Amino acid sequence: CALDPALKDGVCRAGDQIPEFILNKLQSNKNLECIFDDVSATFRSDYQDPLFALCGLFHNDEVYYCINRQSISKSLINQCLAASNSIWHSLCVLFEKPFEKTYQEPIASQELMEIAKQTKLILVGAYDGEGYLLWEKN
Repeated sequence: CALDPALKDGVCRAGDQIPEFILNKLQSNKNLECIFDDVSATFRSDYQDPLFALCGLFHNDEVYYCINRQSISKSLINQCLAASNSIWHSLCVLFEKPFEKTYQEPIASQELMEIAKQTKLILVGAYDGEGYLLWEKN
């Protein structure tokens, strides 16, 4: 793993390494943006959540958080990782596409497909939330 040479096979521990890694990736490539899913949240028209108000989007009843160059901070990355983290699921995708959405708006299926096509890095929670598996496009 690029985060810690002692780790192998793209497996990284959770903690400060992951937010710092995401922050460095976003800062080193001005075209990257980052989206997290919040599998524990269910969007409704009266959905009230401070993180959602700050950087949230929704698709049907699914909740997502998006970080771009204007909103990037280690604190916000930590908040998004915490919201995305469940014992059985956590997903963070870094993609290279200008994403011009206003927060608290719906995101269309076609926009999610475009994000998938432009994916450069995927972080998936592993080991009951104690680590992450990374995939990076060469």
